[in-house]
Parts: sequence; C-alpha cells; structure tokens
Amino acid sequence: MKLKIILYLSLFLLCGFGYFLFAQDVKTLIDQATEKYDIGLFDESIELLNNAEKIDPTQAVIFFKRGNSYLKKAEFDSALKDYSSALLINPCYADVYNNRGTIYYFIKQYDLALREFSRAIECDTTYHRSYNNIGLIYFEQGKYSDAINMFNSSLKYNTADFKTYVKRGNTYFVLTNYKMAIEDYTKVLDYFPESVEALLSRGFAYKLTGNINKAIEDFTKITIIEKDNFDAHFNRALCFIDINQMKKAFDDLVIADKIIPNNKIVKIKMGIALSAIGEFEEAISEFNYVLKLDSNNTEAYVNRGMAYKSIFKLDLALKDFAKAISIDSNFADAYFNRGMLYQNSKYERQAIDDFTKVIQLKPNDYEAYLNRGKSYMRLKLYDSADSDMNKSLEIKPDFVEAIFNKAYLKYIIGDNDSAITLSQQALNMDNSLPEPLYIIGLAYHNKKDFENALKYYEKFIEKAEGIARVAEFVQIAKNLIKKLTKN
Repeated sequence: MKLKIILYLSLFLLCGFGYFLFAQDVKTLIDQATEKYDIGLFDESIELLNNAEKIDPTQAVIFFKRGNSYLKKAEFDSALKDYSSALLINPCYADVYNNRGTIYYFIKQYDLALREFSRAIECDTTYHRSYNNIGLIYFEQGKYSDAINMFNSSLKYNTADFKTYVKRGNTYFVLTNYKMAIEDYTKVLDYFPESVEALLSRGFAYKLTGNINKAIEDFTKITIIEKDNFDAHFNRALCFIDINQMKKAFDDLVIADKIIPNNKIVKIKMGIALSAIGEFEEAISEFNYVLKLDSNNTEAYVNRGMAYKSIFKLDLALKDFAKAISIDSNFADAYFNRGMLYQNSKYERQAIDDFTKVIQLKPNDYEAYLNRGKSYMRLKLYDSADSDMNKSLEIKPDFVEAIFNKAYLKYIIGDNDSAITLSQQALNMDNSLPEPLYIIGLAYHNKKDFENALKYYEKFIEKAEGIARVAEFVQIAKNLIKKLTKN
C-alpha cells in the first residue's frame, strides 16, 4: 500500500513538473516572439507563436500577438482569423476588439470598426485607445463635435497621450476654433518642444488668427529641427508675404523650390514676391515657367498680366487677363485686374463692366464696389458712385480707401463739410495717408477758407512727396499754393 502511494505521489510530482516546464516553454516563446515583433521581425515572431500554439492552443494571447504581426504585414484576413480565435478563448479581450476595429478602419468599413471599438469599451470602460479611434472615424465622417467628445474621453483615461491632443487640436482647427486648437498644440509642445506636427499645426492656427509673428516663430523652429522641411519654408514664406516682407518670402520660396522642384504654387508665389520687390522681368520668367508646366494655369496668367502692367506692356497684360477669362469665365481676379487696368487707362465703361462681373461672382467684394464707384464718379454718375461707395463701406466699415474716396465725391458735388468730416475720419484711422489732407485742402478752398486750404495743401505735399500714386496731385497742390499766395 505504501509503495502504491509513493508511486502515485511520484507520478503527480513528475506531471506537475512537466506542466511547469511546459508553461515555461510557452511563456519563453511568447516573450521571444514579442521581442522579434518589437524590432520589426514579424515573420520570425509568427513562427515562434506557431510553436507556442502547438504546445498550448488555449492561450488567447498567442492568437492576439500573432494577429498583431499579421496586421503589421497588412495580411488582414490572417489577422482577423487569429483575433477571432483569441475571442473564442477570451470573449472580453479589449485589445483584440480594438485591433480588429483598426483593420476595419484601414479598409474603410467604418460601421464594423465602430462596432469593434465599442465592444472594446464595453469590456473596459477605461480603454482610451478605442475612444481615440472612434474619434478618428467621427472626424473623417465630419462629426466634429462627436469626435471631440471621444478625444475628451480618451484623454480622461490617459492624460499623457499627446497624439490625441494633436488630433483634438486638428478637430478644433477644422471647426475654426483656433484658440482651442492652439491650446492643444501647446500642451504637446510643452512636453515635446520638437514635435514638428504640433509646431506646423500651431503655426497654421496662428497664421489664420492673424498672429503672423507667432506663426513665423513656429515655422522657424521647424526649419531648425528639419532644415529641409518643405511645409515650414513654404508656409513661412506665405507669412512673410502677409506682412509684406517679400525678400524674406522669396528666400524661403527658393529653398522650398529646391526641396520639391517644379511645384507650380511655389513658382507662382516666387513670381508674386519678385513682382512686389520690383523684379518684374524675373517674375514674368517664373510665370512663364509655370505656363510651360500648365498652359491653362489662370493664376499664372493673371499674375503675369499684373507684371506686364507694371512695366507698361498693357497689350500683353490685357491679353493675359483675357486668356485667364477664356479658360475660366468665373475667375473673379482676372476681371478685377483687367478692370483696374481699364480704369488706370481711363476706359471707365469697360472697367465698370469688369467690376460688375466681379460683384456678380463675389457679392461681398468691397474693393470691386469701391473701384466701380470711382469709375462712376469719373463719368459724373454721382448717384451710382455714392451708392457703390456706401455698399463698399457697408461690407467693410473700416475700409479707409472707401472713406476718403467718398470724401472726394462729397467735395465734387459741393458738400464740403461732409468732405472734411469724412477725410478727418480717414486720417483718424490711418494718419499715414496723404490723400485725405489733399481733399480737406480742396474742400476749404471751395469754402473760400484759403488759410486752411493752404495749410492742408502744404501738409499734403510734405506727406506725399515721393509717393508715386499721388504724384499728379502733388503737382496740382503746388500750383494751387502758387495761385493762392499770389493773391
């Protein structure tokens, strides 16, 4: 009897020890497979997990990890098969549901993906990855408020997931809530100051809120981290264009052009920058290059036309504007610039037709209303001119140019007091402008208040000297002063 007990006990100990070795073998294989997975050796990881499955096919983690390797290899059918096997063993395996949802997300079967991510959350209400993934789907579906709610839930359970801050920031960005977007990007940058994604996104947001200098700072930081970052150089160039630092803009565009050669948008912006610094022939050369790449590029035609206009090749300018219109009959910029050329050449009727077309295409274009009003004024159609200038100011009440042009109209029709009041209003808004001083002088002259007329003519000349757009009026003011001082 004692012998029998000893034999049974020995057998039990041997089996127990065998099970221990057996379990150790499986764990070792899983650990080795994980190490291979972490360094990107997915086939080797799969082979190790195949061996583990042969030893113990009852462990869900084997199928989960092998499914992950198939997922990395984009072998989705094999991955889904393994994930399903894992769920047969463990029906509430949140990681499996999340990764199965990820596959459906990749193949754009969003309803199935949402189902899987929701199941992961049912298994574990703190499972932040699935909240985050549902947020991504809602973002792609345009359900931005729902996306933000999901990102909020994700961050509630994992406050250190800074990629989610970027995603939430991007959602706020799309909703044009730039303040909140900037706050999210800043949270990321407080911890990861060299996050190019966050810097780029915050730079965009700063630019759109008019904080151009802050945007330039962010884009500059990127150029230090990644000197060949196209987006940083290109967008910094756009910022420099916004603040009229055209030489700096051009320098950035040259770098952007080296990083991604023959980009039509870059070439057009280079031409615009060159035009702004007076290098019109070089600008035309850039626009020519664009038109070799794309003979129907309306923006290149319009900008080349403006460059031709600046060097007084008016026939070529008109031809370019007409070409842009023939390609796109709804291209408002082409009509506007042709209208300006007609107006400068004193073809007021043609200018009015073009500005009218702009207004039809862009009913809130306050500059088109003003310039049509100026042409009406030159044709002595004063009621129409007044109506257009009023409309321009209705759309943009702080449009200084419309205010002093309306002041000039009031002077022409003999309403000198209104002319003076409006001109003073324009000066209060922008004291650097010479035109309102000239109009005040004319109005006082009309009122036969020659002392004030002389005073304002002199102020006008002092401020206007060297400004090309008012050179003609400077000479007129000087002649008026001579007449007044003779008397």
